[in-house]
Amino acid sequence: MLLLRPVPHDINPDARFRSIGPSWSPWHHGVDWLCPKGTAVQGSPGRVSRIYTTTYGGLTLEIALAGGYSVNYVHLAETRASVGQQVADGQIVALSGNSGKNTTGAHLHCTLRDPGGTPIDPEPWLDPEGVVQLGNRRVVLDPAGGGRETGLLTPSGIAASRLNLMLAQDVRRMLEGAGVEAVMTLDADRDMSAAQRVAAVNAASSDCVVSIACAGSPDAKDRGIETFALPGGSAQRLAEGILYEVGLATRAPARGLTTRLRPAILTQTKPPAVIVSPGHVTNPLDGAFLAEPTYRYRVALAVSVGILAWLAAEKG
Repeated sequence: MLLLRPVPHDINPDARFRSIGPSWSPWHHGVDWLCPKGTAVQGSPGRVSRIYTTTYGGLTLEIALAGGYSVNYVHLAETRASVGQQVADGQIVALSGNSGKNTTGAHLHCTLRDPGGTPIDPEPWLDPEGVVQLGNRRVVLDPAGGGRETGLLTPSGIAASRLNLMLAQDVRRMLEGAGVEAVMTLDADRDMSAAQRVAAVNAASSDCVVSIACAGSPDAKDRGIETFALPGGSAQRLAEGILYEVGLATRAPARGLTTRLRPAILTQTKPPAVIVSPGHVTNPLDGAFLAEPTYRYRVALAVSVGILAWLAAEKG
């Protein structure tokens, strides 16, 4: 049996198996990975046997492994799997966090137990190949609009193009934190034609392109999240995954996946391409939510998790 390294970060040298410290009685029962909150946790192959919350460990997900072993991922922010679900090697099962009282900052705690339920040191069991390798992957992020093409405004006066750029910058930081190279078609508020965007995407030799484009409508009642992709194939799977993640993270109405549109970013680019519309800036609710940094963080995190899950499944 090999245990997949769950995150592309280092183990805390002061929080290894049997480490001694004031927070552990009598000693540390697992290992801690130093990773920021919201890091995608890749599960080892098995079946999700429990998802539970404790006072000190916070949100925890347990996977039953081969041979009667089990692994627990502790102090989570959110889970991305359900009890009874079969987990493929490298599948994203949770997001790391800082939940529970017995924690001194964002990290991922991992406990491995033998068939008798006794904690054992996870490090000798770690797969030398590490996590499903995403470090050689490249994603192009395309914030729609820019320059004179501001798009519509939120009720508070924020341009859609500005929101698109801020969201794309947040997604880039999150992908880079997971070891994925993220390239942006533009990283400043300036003019860029559709032809220039297509050329930038095709020159990047990426695994996929994700365009972020907040929507707007003459009818202020229109709201909700939506994704766009050409029908069939990996692009549609990417769009479906991102739509699911953003809906789960925001609880905003889902308008679904649209496959009828044929903009250049979808039809003239070489890699699988999708457009993500995280809301309608002209709607009072969507516009107010998108203006809030904490809400945009959740949207960006959900988009990045959708991309990482797609990369692990399609390219891992």
